Amino acid sequence: MIKALLCSVFLFLVGCVGVSPALPVQGVNVKGEVRMPSPVTRPAYVTVRLYAQVEGTPRLIAQARYRVAALPVHFAFRLMPQQVVGEGLLLRSQLAWSEEGPVQARSWQPVVTDSNMKVNLGQLPCYPKCAVRSASMHL
Repeated sequence: MIKALLCSVFLFLVGCVGVSPALPVQGVNVKGEVRMPSPVTRPAYVTVRLYAQVEGTPRLIAQARYRVAALPVHFAFRLMPQQVVGEGLLLRSQLAWSEEGPVQARSWQPVVTDSNMKVNLGQLPCYPKCAVRSASMHL
């Protein structure tokens, strides 16, 4: 009885603590598919890189690499709001025959978030026999 009375007095003096659950953080979705106007003639690597435009300079925030035998290839990135900073997002996609080989086709375009993007790779003039690696690995 005394314990119950002490507990009641303690709760009366201290009060109850209410904790509201944290609201779920809404992520930013970037998804779509990469395709080419003509079929891929052999296995290839498709790299999809996502950049945030910060003070006029693209900053890499996410990337994915796929080994494919045919296109289209579907990609998806889920970003936290802190990652989406600056003036907007840019998407760069590239196709190469080997993992670190020269780029054969590419695309560079602004991102439309929360919609299904259609990325069309543009073949370089030397396609499918490009031999010079691009000077920049991340741009």
